Amino acid sequence: DQYVPLPGQQGQGSGPTPSSSSAADPAARQALKAIDSLVCGGVAGAVAKTVVAPGDRVKILFQINSSLQFSLRAALDAGRELVQKEGGRSLWRGHGATLLRVVPYSATSFATFEPYKARVREACPGLGDVGVRFAAGAAAGATATALTYPLDAFRARLAVHRGPDAAYGGGGYVRAFRHVVRNEGAMALWSGARVTLLGIVPYSGLSFCMFETLKAKAKELKGGDGALHTHERLAAGALSGLLAQSATYPLDVVRRRMQVDPVRAGSELQVVRSILRAEGLRGMFKGLTMNW
Repeated sequence: DQYVPLPGQQGQGSGPTPSSSSAADPAARQALKAIDSLVCGGVAGAVAKTVVAPGDRVKILFQINSSLQFSLRAALDAGRELVQKEGGRSLWRGHGATLLRVVPYSATSFATFEPYKARVREACPGLGDVGVRFAAGAAAGATATALTYPLDAFRARLAVHRGPDAAYGGGGYVRAFRHVVRNEGAMALWSGARVTLLGIVPYSGLSFCMFETLKAKAKELKGGDGALHTHERLAAGALSGLLAQSATYPLDVVRRRMQVDPVRAGSELQVVRSILRAEGLRGMFKGLTMNW
């Protein structure tokens, strides 16, 4: 193990040489950077999901129901109806499962992006910055999704069940989890995983790629000196997220239908055909404006 001298021990014969101490610095800085990414990514994801949870629950209700016509007014009316019938806390139904998922998801995404970027750059030196960022972002998103997917499917189940005595909403998360596993099997919580991974690869790739590219362009416009201000990073993140979500949103609609009712939904292709037949192309983008 690397010896690290305590205060006052420098200069003792058993301490490390200057060269060995300086060699350890980059590794220590890299470890601290990884921990910082894990913590910041997890906290940022949890805060963001808590803020948007009410709108997200309403959006899911529209996504999985072909008979509901979406508009912002209809979404507001649906939110008011939930509050009147189930109470204000119902807007956060399933949010505990969201937090259980989003903290490791966001932390994993942020913590693996830089290592993936280094490996892609090493494996494909001629790929270019944009290609490296896209590949690393896609790999980071796929890794995080694979680790946390059952919690995402479980949260969707909780969100769509209505009323205080609903099977998933009235007895706590343990009862809800047992209900799904006992009645449908554990694999029910993996329904829609394939289309989710299919969507997360371009989504994460585009999101990370555009975010890093926009940051680089912003620094270039400032002459390449100094770090970006918070509002500049926020603007870059918002724009990259908006574009990436818009491009991959139809796959999110398919994913939700497969998560909530895997037996009736059928395959990914069957879900797409069902949506197009009942609602047309607009059905594939139902609720998109709530993401903006």
